[in-house]
Amino acid sequence: MLRFKGLKQYYSYLPLCRLARNYRVLAIETSCDDTSVCLIDRPGRDSPPVLLAHKKHSLDTTETGGIIPLKAHLLHQQMTAYTVNEILQPIRDDAYTRQNGGKPVDVICATRGPGMGSSLAAGYDVAKGLSVALDVPLVGVHHMLGHLLTPRMFSWNGKALSVPLPQFPFLSLLASGGHTMLVLSESLLKHKIIANTLDIAAGDILDKCARELGLKGIMLARVMESFINENNDPTIDKKYPALRLPEPLKNTKDRINIPAFSFAPFISSLRSNLNEIYPGYTPTTLVDLASEQHRRQMASEIQTSVFNHIIQRIKNMEKDNPENLLHIKDLVLSGGVGANQTFRRMLRDLLPHIDTFHFPDPKWCSDNAVMIGWAGIELYESGLTSDIQTYSVPRWSLENLMALDGWVRDGKKL
Repeated sequence: MLRFKGLKQYYSYLPLCRLARNYRVLAIETSCDDTSVCLIDRPGRDSPPVLLAHKKHSLDTTETGGIIPLKAHLLHQQMTAYTVNEILQPIRDDAYTRQNGGKPVDVICATRGPGMGSSLAAGYDVAKGLSVALDVPLVGVHHMLGHLLTPRMFSWNGKALSVPLPQFPFLSLLASGGHTMLVLSESLLKHKIIANTLDIAAGDILDKCARELGLKGIMLARVMESFINENNDPTIDKKYPALRLPEPLKNTKDRINIPAFSFAPFISSLRSNLNEIYPGYTPTTLVDLASEQHRRQMASEIQTSVFNHIIQRIKNMEKDNPENLLHIKDLVLSGGVGANQTFRRMLRDLLPHIDTFHFPDPKWCSDNAVMIGWAGIELYESGLTSDIQTYSVPRWSLENLMALDGWVRDGKKL
């Protein structure tokens, strides 16, 4: 009985806090292998948000060659509460907290899904605990919604704007290690997935190819980009014979312009090429068998081919759906792959009908709590929060944001 009485009080609190004054938001992101927490000040609907603090701890995957879910879960178990404390400690007794009845924040936002189940649960449970302890509302955020709204967080900072950009409708290309999709966003809650990957994601294939070429580190696609850019000699691509790389989903008699992406063929093709050139190689021995120049050329060819595949698929989709796509003049590029500068240049060059490309700062392309905080703010200011009895979900379609149980609008369960 006490629980439901508390929930009733919790719901009735929302509209007054959301509409009457400025407020602070604490956001948590733990969908994969990064523990990230941030603090955002929201002065008002017509004023730019202010990022007050942001901290991120990432799993070291150098030796394992990939993400091990148990290790990611343990990272979140160890670092989520610790990082929240790092963020809150400096403001526990500041002027805002004292004037706010001892509450350092007014809203808690956290990634509810999609993602790795155990990782999501670690962060979302901490968020629910904070919501109860501080008696403030909770907003469960869709991870991909966070990515596609990222430019709206930063577009008006330092500018004389009363609204964030881009305005709806706009296209988003979300390219990361776990997702590659083209999305048409018509409103905050209405999104249509124009194309998705049929197998693995763009970031995943770049990581796999980088590892096959003997590269090591965290976020291998970014390591490979740096490796390629270490030598800007324009003649390097002509020094060795070009790799024979696939054209996934290429049109055939029985298959025309499938609205999808496919990346798995690239790793099979790279291995086939390498076995022909360096029989019996392994990623470890390739470092000695192949010159650095050759490995750099192969990395460049793979990267360019993957990006060309994405762009060509988009162009084909535009030809097939001109009435739905060609009138859209804004494109958001987000996700970890979106930080790649070569990819950004290729998009500008090969999609000339797009008037405005929205490229977040590279540090906000990969998973972070800031994108979750801003998406949470947009949901909160639309009247939505999450029931304290909700739980994280590994699978959640962007096209069905409101399909999950547990949404609350202006204090009433939906």
